[in-house]
Amino acid sequence: MVLPEDDAPYPRKMIDLLMLVATGGQERTQSQYRQLRGEIRSAGSLDYPQIILGPALSLSVIMLLFSDRKPVDVERYFEAHVDLVLNGLLPRNSEVS
Repeated sequence: MVLPEDDAPYPRKMIDLLMLVATGGQERTQSQYRQLRGEIRSAGSLDYPQIILGPALSLSVIMLLFSDRKPVDVERYFEAHVDLVLNGLLPRNSEVS
């Protein structure tokens, strides 16, 4: 169960505390729980959806204009984009000699 962020009275807090003590669990706020589940963090990048949508739009244009001449492997295209976003242009440890 996720507890509210504030200290306002909450009917299930006593039950949660009993379960916490009895099971050795850990109490988390909603933002901590979201982070554990791997949800997107709140950041400035959310103000710029074109960072995520840009590659999809450019792929659409590329496929419309050039798909008859050079097919695009869509899965590899997006894997490359995700790799670029997460790791930048720096070489991986395995690629450094």
